[in-house]
Amino acid sequence: MSATVHAHIPERGEPVSSDVSRAVQSFEGFRAPYTRPLLQLLPWVLLVLAVLVLTLFGLLPFTRQVMTDSERVMFASGLTAVAATLLILRSLLRRIPETFGTIWDREIVAAGEKEYASFIEALDKKLNSRRQYIVGAAFVALVPVWYPFWKAEFVGAALIAAGYILESAGAFLLGLLAWRMLVVGLEVGRLGERFWLTPQLGHPDRAGGFSPLGNLCLWNALVVSVAGVYLGGWILFGPVSPYRSAALEYLPLYYRLLAIPIVIAAISFFLPMWNVHRVMVAGRAGVLTELDRLGKSINDLSRKLLAEVDGMDPATSEELGKRLERMQRVYDQSRHVAVWRFNTGILMRFLDVQLVPVLSLTGVGQPMVKVIDTLLRF
Repeated sequence: MSATVHAHIPERGEPVSSDVSRAVQSFEGFRAPYTRPLLQLLPWVLLVLAVLVLTLFGLLPFTRQVMTDSERVMFASGLTAVAATLLILRSLLRRIPETFGTIWDREIVAAGEKEYASFIEALDKKLNSRRQYIVGAAFVALVPVWYPFWKAEFVGAALIAAGYILESAGAFLLGLLAWRMLVVGLEVGRLGERFWLTPQLGHPDRAGGFSPLGNLCLWNALVVSVAGVYLGGWILFGPVSPYRSAALEYLPLYYRLLAIPIVIAAISFFLPMWNVHRVMVAGRAGVLTELDRLGKSINDLSRKLLAEVDGMDPATSEELGKRLERMQRVYDQSRHVAVWRFNTGILMRFLDVQLVPVLSLTGVGQPMVKVIDTLLRF
């Protein structure tokens, strides 16, 4: 393997020292000129719009004819969920080059520098492939599933058409995000197929040094998990909230949609890890073979000390005792070999986010919420 290369993102004016560093520095999750500023500004625009919907729009007579108070709250919470999704995606795109740079620095990828740099560059090109626009168009085609065309007769066809254009633009952007989630999951999964990976024994992250990849998969799953929390939250708490009318109106649709983000989040988190998991399992088999040899040596030395303790001079006995102690310490430190690239903390964060959607989908959460509501009313 090549020498250690610090593949961090250089500061301004700092010389770029390697092919990997150049690939990391030039990585751009969104290369289309109109998408970069859109991704920067749109989350904050949506948050401002959500505040306006909750405050100013509720004071205007015209808006009261368009949306009830319950619908305004639901719409504002939807805008907030989309804004949170975009902010998480921005964080995900920043973490992609950082993650691959970190695992290169840790020397757990056995590859040539140019080969590994070309892998990062190819990932960047796939993220910005023209195929993303096909996925965006597919999301636009789904807008009629939730968009309320039936309100046209009440609020006017022009207003409904304007809303549909806005919803379609948002759906198209979400399609571009979905494409990036798919590419990240696939390429992380192929990492173990393309390169020989060498998990590190006793690494402090308790994942063989692979925790950055586990974190990347977590953020990839979080992008879609926001939708699950939004849908599950309205299913669980909407019927017992002051906004019950809107919740009951959309409850059947939300139930049908809820399984989608739960399944996609689980696939995004677990499936890309499978190939690396197989590599780590194979590495553990080799370590366990070495531990078996060490265990036999410990046994042989223990029996030698037991059999010859009376005739052995004190200095030799002490030296062999220290050697036995070192061997036992190495055995204890090495017998817990990580086989997943995430530790317990990463797994628990993923499960925490899925709690509300899963409780909503299974129906387990409804009795709990009703009991809590009854106690609060009492």
